[in-house]
Amino acid sequence: MRPSQSTWGALLLLATLSGSGCNSSTITPATSAALLQKSLTFSDATSNSLTLHWTAADSLLAVGTLKYLAFYIETDPGSTDQTAATIKAEWTAVGTAAPGITSVSIPNLTAETKYYFTVLATDSANNITVYPVASQTTLAADSTDTITTTTDTTDTTDTTPPTPGASGTLVFTGATTSGLTVEWTAATDAVSSASTLVYKVYYSTTAGDVATLDSMTDADSDAVYAGSVTGGGSLALTGLASDTTYYMNIVVSDEAANAAAYTAGSSATAITLDSAAPTVSSGTLTASSITTTGLTLSWVGATDDVTPASALHYMVIYQDMDTAPPAVSIDAGNNTSLNITGLTPATTYIFQVVVRDEVGNNTTYTPKTQRTSSP
Repeated sequence: MRPSQSTWGALLLLATLSGSGCNSSTITPATSAALLQKSLTFSDATSNSLTLHWTAADSLLAVGTLKYLAFYIETDPGSTDQTAATIKAEWTAVGTAAPGITSVSIPNLTAETKYYFTVLATDSANNITVYPVASQTTLAADSTDTITTTTDTTDTTDTTPPTPGASGTLVFTGATTSGLTVEWTAATDAVSSASTLVYKVYYSTTAGDVATLDSMTDADSDAVYAGSVTGGGSLALTGLASDTTYYMNIVVSDEAANAAAYTAGSSATAITLDSAAPTVSSGTLTASSITTTGLTLSWVGATDDVTPASALHYMVIYQDMDTAPPAVSIDAGNNTSLNITGLTPATTYIFQVVVRDEVGNNTTYTPKTQRTSSP
């Protein structure tokens, strides 16, 4: 069966064919920072806030690290595609752009109001991908939130924040090339049970951003909200940037919204992640078993300083040089050869292979031209 055409394959082919030999740097796209962005989803909606979630974009075509920034607007943007320039000028940004995040908490919204949301993924060369716009309506104001006066004059209001466990010490485990797990000892509270305490994890590349409760929770805070756990004591973080030191802290809240921070700066341990592209000892592609409609393309397997060889991923891209239609891409998985069928007789094709490690660093092989046999 003839493989399906791929838009990103065409872009990648055009980018890689401009050079020669093996290129161990990230491929530069023309206008897009990333591909295969997913739909937006929502959680924890209240009358004045909600949490926006998105799937990390495929960074194969990105230059450097992708940073994400969420935006919202109350006015219906209509069916017209929104440009990055329009979004930046007319929409409200939530915090500041940060790498590795896939969710953000949005406060200070109006009850029973429909809002529209999007996310911009920007790479180091300022190429921008715009996520599809999604809408969500906040809940109605809950009248039961109002304190009711009764004949009981005993003041039972809880004003004491929880006490972080183990003096607020954080522990880091399971560090990989793209993430880690932060663990903490459960807090205690004078009124709320341990199972109802909520732990919010924040991180930043600047220690001061997570040093205190206020530095993490202020509206203009630069700390990145990673997620929350109810009654738990750990959270796995993924999609972190390479060669970066992360500082983390936890905010624990009880049922009365009293909050306390764990030990300031307790996550100051440097976590260095993989930033090196796979190494190709020989970038030569070999064509064999050539027929009128197909051939077998082979290459020498790459190596990587972090990702094992069995986890490296190869993509084959080719194009008819005689008529120059859109390029075709085929996922070769972890294989180092691929049988390609459905070609046109007596036609010259150009072939390319890209290898990617678990983090997304990629290297291109040397392009090869090959003509199919005549009938």
